[in-house]
Amino acid sequence: MKTLEGAVMPVSKEPYLKRMNLYSKFAIFAGFVAVAMVFNNPFSQLPILLICLALCMAAGIKVKALLNTVKTVVSIFMILLVFSALIYNTNSAHHEIAKQVYFILFKTSFMTVSLTSGGILMGLNFIIKMMIMILAANLFSQTTTVEEMLFGLNRIGLPYQIGLMLSISLRFIPTLTKEVEQIQQAQKSRGASTKRNKKGGKRAVVQGIIPLFVPMIVSSMRRSDTMAMSMTSRGYGFSNKRTQLFDIKFRFAQLLFCLADICVVAACIYIKRKYGIGVL
Repeated sequence: MKTLEGAVMPVSKEPYLKRMNLYSKFAIFAGFVAVAMVFNNPFSQLPILLICLALCMAAGIKVKALLNTVKTVVSIFMILLVFSALIYNTNSAHHEIAKQVYFILFKTSFMTVSLTSGGILMGLNFIIKMMIMILAANLFSQTTTVEEMLFGLNRIGLPYQIGLMLSISLRFIPTLTKEVEQIQQAQKSRGASTKRNKKGGKRAVVQGIIPLFVPMIVSSMRRSDTMAMSMTSRGYGFSNKRTQLFDIKFRFAQLLFCLADICVVAACIYIKRKYGIGVL
């Protein structure tokens, strides 16, 4: 890209989703969550999941980071699938594919526990819904800077002290994680171990974890003291009226995004009620 004088202007290599307005990115996030809540059929949820995954890839989010996020909730997915498969009421099913009963574990006057096809599909529906929400949340958080989030929180009326506290907490999570790893490596080099052995068992695990708290607390207190002095030297808290470095305005493009969100959600609700698409 060249100017009239012939000078070459630097072209941003960041993905377009990262350069979008804060309101537009939040509209995309809210749209995915709203559409996911409309449908109750996993077959109707799959295209939404694939579109959300494609946007995450287009935004430059690594597959490894997404997998690490999903790993933390795999146990919740399994619990949802088992409970839904066993407690689903086939009388509420609208399609024959969801009314099939494989076997009955036990039956009482007020409750029937049985494995049904509708229960399995409902469990998969819950899992895909959570996956869409997780991917949409990652898409929003990975493409939005801390400054933009802080500006949005201030715009909705949240006091800047709380917004700053949240931003600092998010900022130092990776730092604390690296510090824990460094302390563990230092302790291992001195003969300490956090693994379970035959002699100590669980007691050895606890004894290996407890020494982590003392250096972590000391380093956290030192870091908070340094940050407090730096904030005081910069005049933080002198006035309740704060100025913003970034001024993110709600323009016509953001209005179009919001209207598109409303139209898409309304169309999904109409299709579900009119044609039964997305109903289990």
